[in-house]
Amino acid sequence: MTPVNIQSLSIGIIGASISGLASALSLANAGHRIHVFERDRASLPENPITAFSTWHRPGVPQLRHSHAFLARLRNLLRDRFPTFLERLRNAGAREIPIEQLLNPELTNQMTGDWEEDLVLIASRRATFEWALHAEAKDHPNVTIDLGQKIFGFTRERTASRVSGVRTTDGSIYKTDLIIDSSGRNTEILRWLKDVNLPQPRIERRDCGIFYCTRFFRDQNNKHVQTMSKTIAADLGFMKYAVFHGDGGIFSVTLAASPEDENLTRIIKTKGFEKACRAVPQVAKFTEGAIPVGEVRAISGLESIKRSFSDDAPHGLILLGDSLIHTNPLYGRGATMAFLQANLLTEVLKTYRPSNELALTSILDLELQKEIYPWYELGLSQDENSIRVAQRHRSEKEAKSTRPDGTLDPREYMQTFIREGLIPVMAKDGLVARKAFRGFHMMDKPGSLMKDPEVIKRVTSYFRKNKNRRSRVRFTRKDLIFALDS
Repeated sequence: MTPVNIQSLSIGIIGASISGLASALSLANAGHRIHVFERDRASLPENPITAFSTWHRPGVPQLRHSHAFLARLRNLLRDRFPTFLERLRNAGAREIPIEQLLNPELTNQMTGDWEEDLVLIASRRATFEWALHAEAKDHPNVTIDLGQKIFGFTRERTASRVSGVRTTDGSIYKTDLIIDSSGRNTEILRWLKDVNLPQPRIERRDCGIFYCTRFFRDQNNKHVQTMSKTIAADLGFMKYAVFHGDGGIFSVTLAASPEDENLTRIIKTKGFEKACRAVPQVAKFTEGAIPVGEVRAISGLESIKRSFSDDAPHGLILLGDSLIHTNPLYGRGATMAFLQANLLTEVLKTYRPSNELALTSILDLELQKEIYPWYELGLSQDENSIRVAQRHRSEKEAKSTRPDGTLDPREYMQTFIREGLIPVMAKDGLVARKAFRGFHMMDKPGSLMKDPEVIKRVTSYFRKNKNRRSRVRFTRKDLIFALDS
């Protein structure tokens, strides 16, 4: 977009979440005046260590769960939020080139300019949020109002427009624009209904999982020594991942279907510990490591999308989990929050008070290009995971053909990925590079399986090895046996 003379706006943001503060920083850097309303009362702890142990944030249930800070987010911080990235580094976060997580045979094949961009951020969410709060707090254009719960909106009498917010103590704050970043449990429906303004449509889909997390302290740099090993996998009946953190801390997350009563035992400490010992790749990390805190679980997860028709009220923008919420296991939440904040800032460069409809229309077009495709991909991934987990519970063998002998395209594609793409990723540097670019949101959703060279290489391997399918080394029965012991 071509920059124009930017009008400085008074903008209210509901929620000091990652999305809310990302928007606050981005908009404040563009010259707007930001007032953040945060319902949690706890002030910013002295340091990130204290933040992890004592920061009381009931509005952020994922604060002490594993988080992925993808390469695309790191690059956006480097290019648009350099002072925040530096503060994050000073707080103990590390930048890890993807090549450090791979075996040397692959990295020797993987050369090119892309390597400078394929770098993830290793940080606990508590550390990330602590640095983000500190950065916003120090910005001269940002005011963070703690302990301020929103009671509702105010509106203009003669227009379909939100004109400000009313807090539970009766205070009224007039603004040029309100951003709802209050999260997946936003009260947006009630707030709009109370002032007789149009409400958004809501799409909900069950994610089909619960997950549980525990943090560990590394001993004698053992974690560093095992960084080149596999740190994530989908076993069909359970998913696991090891997340690099800051300050010698790492976390393990296990996820399974809430319908699998045998596996819901991993929510409890004993079950979680047994599962970690039973899964060989996880045990390499947790053996000898010191647990930090309890096992924390989250369930009842849904993918949610809220959208307005053409009658969207003016003066109101939904961002972050208030707009879309996807399965947290895919690790895209923080990246999408900063992308949305950046998109809104760019769109506001063309803002004119006389044409507010254009603001929401242009922003929606940008979201359709940059954000919504990732939401749709998440729905597709959830649907597939639910189906595979059901098959594991019923102990049915995966087959690429239907009973009548015809090809089942969905099952064939899953076999192609499981027996072709995944093993090739461990052997072929080009395929691994493109796969990591997709995972880190640097290429468009689905681009990996549309790449002719990737398809060529995977198909060649798949055909040559069609009679030598990989043997599953750790099964659901193995896990249940471990949990029973």
